[in-house]
Amino acid sequence: MKKSYLYISFFVFLVFLVFLIVLVFVSKNKNSEEVKNLETEIKLVSGDSMSPLIKDGQKLKYIKWYYSFREAKVWDLVNYNFASKFEFIKQVKATDKDDVKISWDNLVINWKPMKNSAWESYSFTEAELNLLKLYISKENKLPKWSVFIFWDNISSSKDSRKFWAVSQKDFLGRLEIIKK
Repeated sequence: MKKSYLYISFFVFLVFLVFLIVLVFVSKNKNSEEVKNLETEIKLVSGDSMSPLIKDGQKLKYIKWYYSFREAKVWDLVNYNFASKFEFIKQVKATDKDDVKISWDNLVINWKPMKNSAWESYSFTEAELNLLKLYISKENKLPKWSVFIFWDNISSSKDSRKFWAVSQKDFLGRLEIIKK
């Protein structure tokens, strides 16, 4: 009698496991198909706020609505909608999945001081650091679906130093550098 319950339990567990595997596989393929079907265009960069990573006049591939079904990751280039008036190119530096704290007058992400693409440390005023602290929990996490985004310019600019943690819901799309 006990053996039959064991076999039935094992069978139910296997069916459940197969169901989960199929569900993950279908979901993953659906997401990759959605990415292929997303509208893309080429954008020309105007300005040098993302220098040295992106130069004035450089071409970028813009994938609209990419973050409608994907989570942003550190180093992603995003097209950010600020106050429904301006669009900015920013780089994600910290997500709600990362360990974030302030130390040595810098933002420390996953136990490393935040750097730009040229591996230079960012500069912050005391007021900027105090405002960023408001979004960092005691567990060193950002609020769910929130990110810190920055220009590649290490001195003052219009990024999370000015408007703090932002919602991924305000991302218009993903940008990818087109190599020459």
